[in-house]
Formats: sequence, C-alpha cells, structure tokens
Amino acid sequence: MIERCLPTSEQVSTVSGLQQQQAVQNELKLKHQYQLSESELKAIRSQMNPHFIFNVLNSIEAYVMDNEKRKASRLIQNLLH
Repeated sequence: MIERCLPTSEQVSTVSGLQQQQAVQNELKLKHQYQLSESELKAIRSQMNPHFIFNVLNSIEAYVMDNEKRKASRLIQNLLH
C-alpha cells in the first residue's frame, strides 16, 4: 500500500506565509512603478505646457494680424475651456 505524504499544518502555514510575503512585495513593486510613471508623466507635462501655450499664442497673434478676429476669439475661448 502506498502512503501519501500530506503536508503538515506547519508546512501549509509556511507556504501560505511565503505566498503572502511575495504578494506584499509584488504590491510594493507595483506601487513604486506607478509612482515612477506618474513622476515621469508629470515631468513631461510640465515641459509640454509652455510649448503648448507658446504655440497657441502664436496662432492667436497670426489670426489677429490677418484680421481674423472670429478665429482668434474662438481659439481664446477654446483655450479657456
């Protein structure tokens, strides 16, 4: 007759504890990756905003210089909303 080796409650507890610890480590790693991604995105946005505003102002100036008041006005309204 073949006897099966069943894990003891201590072994089950140890495996469960290791799995829990690994899950916590994975969660921390994901949180750090998320924070890093958010920081990178914030840095990119801060670089883009001045360029965007500069381009919009140049477009508005071009419309004003070409006497296209309505287009300039619409662009300003869109910028503010």
